[in-house]
Amino acid sequence: MSEVIPFKGVIYRDRKNISRLVTPPYDVISPEEQDKYYHVHPDNIIRLILGKEHSGDGGRENKYTRASRFLEKWLEKGILEKDANPAFYVLGQEFTVNGKRKKRLGFLGLIRLEEFGKNIFPHETTLSAPRADRFKLISACRANLSPIFSFYSDSTGAVRKVLEKTVRNRPLGTFTMPDRFSRVRNRYWRVDNRADTDRISKLMRAKKVFIADGHHRYETAMAYLRTRKEIPGYSAKAAYNYVLMYFARLEDKGLVILPAHRVLSRKYSLENLPDRVRKAGFKVMEMTRAKMIRQMSHCPKEKCAIGFYTGGKKFYMIQMSRNSVLPEIPMDRSARWKKMDVSVLHYFVFRQLFTPQEIEKISRSEDVKYVIPHDKVISTVNKEKCAAFFINPTRINEVRAVAGQKECLPGKSTYFYPKLPSGIVIHKF
Repeated sequence: MSEVIPFKGVIYRDRKNISRLVTPPYDVISPEEQDKYYHVHPDNIIRLILGKEHSGDGGRENKYTRASRFLEKWLEKGILEKDANPAFYVLGQEFTVNGKRKKRLGFLGLIRLEEFGKNIFPHETTLSAPRADRFKLISACRANLSPIFSFYSDSTGAVRKVLEKTVRNRPLGTFTMPDRFSRVRNRYWRVDNRADTDRISKLMRAKKVFIADGHHRYETAMAYLRTRKEIPGYSAKAAYNYVLMYFARLEDKGLVILPAHRVLSRKYSLENLPDRVRKAGFKVMEMTRAKMIRQMSHCPKEKCAIGFYTGGKKFYMIQMSRNSVLPEIPMDRSARWKKMDVSVLHYFVFRQLFTPQEIEKISRSEDVKYVIPHDKVISTVNKEKCAAFFINPTRINEVRAVAGQKECLPGKSTYFYPKLPSGIVIHKF
């Protein structure tokens, strides 16, 4: 049973200027964007979620201790305020992707922390460095500063009906956040009517929840909870037993996954790549960029199409039957996992082209960039004289099916879009 509950959220008082106070998630913010958010407003959430490092930082003074001080100061000054009543927070997002206007409606609340595999399922493995970074932050601030992104099935639309009743009211705040792909219009509402919050909690009890983004933050929250359990005075009712999460409907047409194309640096064996792909036994089709994009997007479901590019005007594509690669991927994984495009690329195609040492580096994301827009992929390849592999997006039902079997996808298999804003509500404990 999933325990999803309302909470007294900490929110910005100045919601007229909320667009200058919020940011995307910390892990998609570049150093240049970090600078921008630092300068756009002195109370921007960037100072909490991705503080700058200073010369002379040490154990007692560092970006984590500064984040804690900013949080406490903003609470004392009323820049941030805690809601009087437990609430869920509805978030509606409108955006354009592939030329189509879409909407997504979800809500933020707390979910009781538990080990993966019973009610809550991951789809990616995590890395030790980001876990250590987020653990220091949660320990210093004693707060969830950004929501974990999850999805669940609501085939009858029962939860959505409660949310739709809320969005008829005037929102708490409205802001547009430009990102790398389009301008995303965000609106958010408070749901603190007891009948509605009870209804949402009751409906969510039987739901299986799948993490889309925020695996490091979930595992960090679990690690923090373990430390609290070792301290005298631990209470199972305390707020640190829960983590801040955003819940989106699996059935929502606005639940979008974009492909993260692989750009490999020149440190890999990329010389004469088209010829090497042919010698590995693949039928290589040379084509224009437009044709490659069109053929990949119209690839039959029983086949896997992978494009690659080494610069200039020539693009290439290979295509293969998903069933044909099953015996070629000698791993103790399900057939569904092996048939996924990203699995075929990493554990079949790459194994034909690169050395075991290079494959190990790719698995650790060393000297690999994950780039979403085709234009950015092409410009990077031509600038850095490297190579890129294009993949089709992972389907949401693939993520649910594989995660539900307690299997994790290869790294960066998904890019859920749009990202959630950090700063509309904080869970303080």
